[in-house]
Amino acid sequence: MSAVDGYTLPFTTSISDNTISDTSAPCQPVDCSDLAFSQCPTGVNLSEGQGETDSTYANVNLMVDNSSGTQIGCYSPCKVLNYPTFGGYGLNEDSTQAVMYCCPTPPISASECRAGPGASNGYVTAIHSMCDNSTYAYAYDDNYGLRHCSAATLVHVTFGPNCP
Repeated sequence: MSAVDGYTLPFTTSISDNTISDTSAPCQPVDCSDLAFSQCPTGVNLSEGQGETDSTYANVNLMVDNSSGTQIGCYSPCKVLNYPTFGGYGLNEDSTQAVMYCCPTPPISASECRAGPGASNGYVTAIHSMCDNSTYAYAYDDNYGLRHCSAATLVHVTFGPNCP
């Protein structure tokens, strides 16, 4: 479970029957029960493309509204740049403007992604806060999201509480 593409509903995961002990990426639950539309960032600066700045993306609203104007989700920076509908810009993931927020490999390495603007924006901060630092907020957010679980591990996903 991750919030790399955005989110709609709060969720948690619980685990059992894991047989691997890995302290560098422990098999542990995810707690995104505090995800809330009211915390979806607005006014996010996504103007720092690869090698250029584009003021078109300096004040981006990540809220996803349906055709009647009701909020139905929250985009991640990558998805708002590359999704073609519901207020997204429809750019290619590897476009100059989106590549540092989407971090496709290649051409962007994990270290380049972690040092870039995709790793340090209001969305990432919000996800880490609402998910108790337990899940991915961008493509290479391994410090928060990477888990090593055995094949025997059972994962139970619960949507809610606090579902709208």
